[in-house]
Amino acid sequence: MNATPIATPDDMIKTLEKTKIYIMSELDDRAFAEYTTKATSFQIGIPVQVVAHKIYKYIVEENNDNKNIINFKDYAKLTVAFAEKHPDYFTGKTAQGMLKELQDFVAKTEKQAMTTKRNIAPIGNYNKPQSLLMPNTKLSNFLFDMSRNLTQLTALIVNNEKEPEITVKTQLSFVPLDMENVKIPKYITAYDRAVHDAICSIYAAGNNIMTTSQIYEAMTGKTTRIKKTLEKVDESVLRLMMSLVFIDYTDQAKSKGLETTNTTLKQNIIYCEGLTVNFPNGESSTGWKLLQTPTLYQYAKDIGQIITIDKSILSATNVNNADDVVVLKHYLLRRIEAMKNTKNNMDSKKILFSTMFSYCNISGNREKLRMKRDIVVALLMDWQKIGYIKEFKEYRGDKNKILGVEISV
Repeated sequence: MNATPIATPDDMIKTLEKTKIYIMSELDDRAFAEYTTKATSFQIGIPVQVVAHKIYKYIVEENNDNKNIINFKDYAKLTVAFAEKHPDYFTGKTAQGMLKELQDFVAKTEKQAMTTKRNIAPIGNYNKPQSLLMPNTKLSNFLFDMSRNLTQLTALIVNNEKEPEITVKTQLSFVPLDMENVKIPKYITAYDRAVHDAICSIYAAGNNIMTTSQIYEAMTGKTTRIKKTLEKVDESVLRLMMSLVFIDYTDQAKSKGLETTNTTLKQNIIYCEGLTVNFPNGESSTGWKLLQTPTLYQYAKDIGQIITIDKSILSATNVNNADDVVVLKHYLLRRIEAMKNTKNNMDSKKILFSTMFSYCNISGNREKLRMKRDIVVALLMDWQKIGYIKEFKEYRGDKNKILGVEISV
């Protein structure tokens, strides 16, 4: 039941590197065997039923979560591994030649992986950021707000009401990564924004290579070795990698004095590559290599809207850095810095709890929300002690209901 190759081995490998191999149903033995033969350029002189059962079971059932599709790199690697366990299946001259090509291909990809490892792993020259840099633009406020939908081209008014109207056209979309068990996001969150700002801070300090632990420290001012916490940071980086943003800020750039006829960004919010290394003691470390300047950081830098927070303010609080605490802390810092900026002419120094919790994606019953209000109060008390703010108080509305906090900066 041998099949004639539909292309030369080199042509097939080049084609399949860029595409996917769709595995035929195990129930259709002939179709599966013929397709396997063509896809790998093999001519294996063994019964069809054996090929269908053994190779299918090893590659698809035992080593691939998705039963219908597998990328060529994995297929090649698993076929080579199968051949090591079953050398009697590959005794023919043609099969040996095709197997050698697959072995060379696997060796080449492993060499490339090792090169990436050498490029990412060394962190010896890392410049630890002493400040948290936060792109504080209306665009960022909208992009990371889960309640808004910017998946259609949207014109945003980005200046104060008293000035001539300036709009920025933007659109957010999401693309898949060629990875197993990674879902395409539907939105990016306030937590993703905190991770994003930490990456920008590390980049601005002169680093394009960083570990997940270093991102967490830049985000919170403190270190952690908690696996679940670091995994959440990694998941956030992946979402930012899958987030594509279009920004046409030509008019805004001109208003800031930039001599340009067109100023447009079209790229991933974070464009990087990552490497996870597992150690014999069960621990692991993930490194990230930025391949270009973070998009929203570049935009904020061009229009001069970046907040700088000293690291001491991040680490001054004794409140445990749970996920909700991180997003509340970053939200408060942005609002306080806006109050301190005299150019903003902000008459009100009040922050509604409802607005804050909505943006930070915090919900729950009355008791849970009371606990979150207590966290806000604890953060503000710590910042008052070190002189970051002068004082604050909770303010109430109808029926003596607590509505938010009023801050004196």
